[in-house]
Amino acid sequence: AVVPHLKAGRRVVFVVIDCMRLDQWFTLEPLLEEAFDIQREYYCAILPTATPYARNAIFSGLLPAELHKRHPDLWQEGSNDERSKNRFERQLLDHQLERLKAVPDKGTKYLKIYEAEEAQAVRRQINTFSGLSLVSMVFNFLDILAHGRSESEILQELAPDEAAFRSVMKAWFTHSPLYDILRALSRQDVTVVITTDH
Repeated sequence: AVVPHLKAGRRVVFVVIDCMRLDQWFTLEPLLEEAFDIQREYYCAILPTATPYARNAIFSGLLPAELHKRHPDLWQEGSNDERSKNRFERQLLDHQLERLKAVPDKGTKYLKIYEAEEAQAVRRQINTFSGLSLVSMVFNFLDILAHGRSESEILQELAPDEAAFRSVMKAWFTHSPLYDILRALSRQDVTVVITTDH
């Protein structure tokens, strides 16, 4: 979904919301309809859908076996550190853009956002990215919220079932820097592509 826009000369912001399900997206989509002309496109994730496999597949454009074969230096399957398994996403994206002959003229930027302070910093800088052809952002908060639910009594109380979890997620989103970032992008001449990683 990103490359055709780049090849057409459009600026693109690619947003990956870690661990977002389709039913959760349906909860967020109405909040963005006023600001964006939304076009939904479906695709199937690879198996296993775990982040190290699925997100590396997105950024590399390769299945894990092919990724390991082509870029053994960038494939960290044996690492015990979850974050290190995806630490080469920017490089994998660069390789994919080269392979697809879609390296943008005006440069790229890659951001991985784990904490609210990082997201606030990106929100403050979002207008400075307007000279770049492609900005890729990975937001990990929803993944943290989903996995934290099983470990937190408060989250279990707030979100005892999926409907309640969607409500909690929507409340987070409406007050999040990500929502602010998307609203700021809606005022720019840019195509925003939002996806999940699995």
